[in-house]
Amino acid sequence: MDKIDEKWYAEDGSEIKRVLRIVTIILIVAMAAWGVGLWMNERHVPQLPGEVILKGNMSFEEAEGKLLDDGYIPRGEAIKDGADIHRYYESSEAFGYQARGSMLALIQSRGRYFIFDHYFREEDGGHNAENPGDIFNAVQEQLTGIIGTAPREQKSDVFGKVWIWNLQGKTEIGIFYGREDMVTVRYAYIR
Repeated sequence: MDKIDEKWYAEDGSEIKRVLRIVTIILIVAMAAWGVGLWMNERHVPQLPGEVILKGNMSFEEAEGKLLDDGYIPRGEAIKDGADIHRYYESSEAFGYQARGSMLALIQSRGRYFIFDHYFREEDGGHNAENPGDIFNAVQEQLTGIIGTAPREQKSDVFGKVWIWNLQGKTEIGIFYGREDMVTVRYAYIR
């Protein structure tokens, strides 16, 4: 039988120091991974087409400031509806298509979160969730390619079928037909 080198079993306390060093290294690596995970949870990158990254706990004025910084032009005054506030913005370009308009809303009546919607019209008519048009298909394909996963289909009492991607638990992206031929891309920022 081979003799084990005494440097490993010298029983002088050095083996405990080695174990403590290994445990310390494992803890440091685990804490660093946890910290990176928290950081990624607070923000997602890259910024998606037509997106202004918001946080659910910011004020409506802060969110509007970010939209203004990104070049969105307000249309009319902010509208307060009970605890909720929303404002419409002029058309912009996203996903390679001209949006008919956009809307920022702070929803406080059902939790607290922001939504930022873009509206696109399918020009050739007759499109809905059961018969999606070119814009819907192209936007869904682009989002799936950028995000790297397919959306999950969900039923909505208001919109019928909605396709949703979750990003790190604090941001949801949805695509749906708000009404016939009107594609809505919704970014939702949860607290």
